Amino acid sequence: MIKKIICYTIICDNCSKDANKGSEHVGWTEKKFAVISALDANFIENEKKHYCNDCYTYDDNDKLFIYLNKKS
Repeated sequence: MIKKIICYTIICDNCSKDANKGSEHVGWTEKKFAVISALDANFIENEKKHYCNDCYTYDDNDKLFIYLNKKS
């Protein structure tokens, strides 16, 4: 019998970096755990998109700035 397992991860919507890269987990069986793990890895969620810490910064006024179209 073959059992299908769905595995979730978060990929940066800008540069395609996997939030689990370099971690002991390849993915998660529940989407909420993938999101929590990504946020712990310094990803952010903005307007239903996720960005790694290489693709965003905050200016001196704490305004979010996203480096668009960055490719790894």
